[in-house]
Amino acid sequence: MKRTAPEYAYKVLGVSPLDDFATIRKKWRALARDHHPDVASGCPKAATKRFAEINEAYDLLRFHRDGFAALDQSEKARKARERARHNEARRRAQAEMQRQARMARQQAEERAQMKAEQEAHEAALRAAKAAEAAKARTQRDPETDIPSDALVLKPRIDASYRAAREGYAGLRAMGRLLRSTVDLST
Repeated sequence: MKRTAPEYAYKVLGVSPLDDFATIRKKWRALARDHHPDVASGCPKAATKRFAEINEAYDLLRFHRDGFAALDQSEKARKARERARHNEARRRAQAEMQRQARMARQQAEERAQMKAEQEAHEAALRAAKAAEAAKARTQRDPETDIPSDALVLKPRIDASYRAAREGYAGLRAMGRLLRSTVDLST
């Protein structure tokens, strides 16, 4: 946006908008000296009025030069501060997003590790149970000389099997008794 001083200020001072500020100041000093109420001849009220117009025009042009430059500088400084705050907020938001992503990765890794440990524990339990079952299959009942896993039968069959086993154990005991009596007679 182009800022322009009022045209009448240039006309009052008798300068062009293209003149530099040193020329404007030189012209203002000459006019102020000539139209000062203490120096001017004629009506003091008219001289005071003309002197006030010259000073007002110069003040407008000076504000135009200095004031807008100062306003521009303060606007630039404000925008720079705003950019800095925006950049800091963006940096903090990115840092927070990175922290949350890091925490999510850690939690996912912990869950995966816990799941792997749980699966390993369950696999170890299954392996121990399978080893126990294999050991039980290889062991034999000392009384009947039957594999011990064969002794675990369904409940209906179990009662009849137990009776047969007791009968077989009784036969074996009788066989031992007979052998022992035979051994005594010899």
